[in-house]
Amino acid sequence: LSGIDLKGDWNGFPLTTQGAIQGDEQGNWHFQQLEIKNGPNSLAVNGNLDKEWSLAGKLRLSKLSLINPKWDGSIDGDFRLNGPAKAPVLALRLAAPRIVMPGQLVRKLELTGHATLNKTLPGQLQLNAERWNINGTRMQNVVLSLRGNAQQHQLLLKNDGKQLNSKLN
Repeated sequence: LSGIDLKGDWNGFPLTTQGAIQGDEQGNWHFQQLEIKNGPNSLAVNGNLDKEWSLAGKLRLSKLSLINPKWDGSIDGDFRLNGPAKAPVLALRLAAPRIVMPGQLVRKLELTGHATLNKTLPGQLQLNAERWNINGTRMQNVVLSLRGNAQQHQLLLKNDGKQLNSKLN
């Protein structure tokens, strides 16, 4: 598809897709300025997936309620997928000043991570939140980290709170 230009409507806001995608029988793909927008929300992808992967993307969700009317807040992030096709490395970053979902309120959320996408999946993922209220349980300074690979990994949860103090290894 050398020129994508789709227009529609979703949840009362314009939904558009623009850019280009090219692929071949060998499974090589080229994404050229591919962008999906729904009102103020957008996902943009650019790059190649062939013998060497080099793909980057940006996620801007300024209005989470367009995805689900029971959600509120915003998320901003980006990702990169680089390296040989047999073991590309995914790196990501997401940040949200505030997210509200049924029974939950999260303030100053940050998620970072990287993983090699092969059979063993080595990598790490870390989630930080200044405050997280879950059904009346309030946690502060939440750190959730996952390190290791598919066979051997470590999950660590730390937080402070009046109702819940924990450390999970």
